[in-house]
Amino acid sequence: MHSPPCFSTLIPVATLVALGGCDTGHLPNPVLLPVHAVTNGIQNANYTARRKRVATYVKANHGAIIAELRGRGGPHATQAADLARVPPSKRPAMYKTLSQDIRLYETEPEPLIVAFMVHGT
Repeated sequence: MHSPPCFSTLIPVATLVALGGCDTGHLPNPVLLPVHAVTNGIQNANYTARRKRVATYVKANHGAIIAELRGRGGPHATQAADLARVPPSKRPAMYKTLSQDIRLYETEPEPLIVAFMVHGT
């Protein structure tokens, strides 16, 4: 007669079988985590600096940008798009969208800043 398998042996085997079906594809390589942290810090600093430039420009020229968006663009709107790094190929559609929703942007510059940053790269 054979004796039943030891319970202490069965748990590790069952655990290995269960974990074998798990996917770790979503986990980054732990060796690269410090590199990712530094890279994210640099990217965040670059984004923050770019957003600050866009915010300063849009706040200083809010009225002119709004007037230009009513007419589908102009030098102030173009400069704001340049600062936000909106690709030139996407600007006509962006200007059209912003002009259609102009009431959202007329009174406060912050929504307009966000709109430029969302369309930027």
